Amino acid sequence: VLVRIKAGSFAACSAALGLYFTQLALNLSWSWLFFGFHQVPISMIVLAALWVLILAMMRSFSKHSKAAAILQVPYLLWVTFAGYLNGSILFLN
Repeated sequence: VLVRIKAGSFAACSAALGLYFTQLALNLSWSWLFFGFHQVPISMIVLAALWVLILAMMRSFSKHSKAAAILQVPYLLWVTFAGYLNGSILFLN
C-alpha cells in the first residue's frame, strides 16, 4: 500500500508490484516444495532465488517509499534463517 500511495498510480509502481507478486509466488512454491513434496535440494535453489528477488523488490520499493523497503528487512532476515535451516537439512542428510 505504501508503494502504491507514494507512486500515485498503479502504472507508476507496476515494476515494484510485479516483483512483489513474483516473490510471493516463489515463497509459496518454496513452501510446497520443502514441506509438501520434500524436495530439499530444489527448495534450496528456490530459496536462493527468493532471497535475490526480495533484495530486488526492496530496491524497487525504495524508489517509491523508503519505509516500505525497510519494512522488508525482517522478511529478508527470516528467509535468510530459513535458508540456513534448509541448507542444514540438505547438507546433514
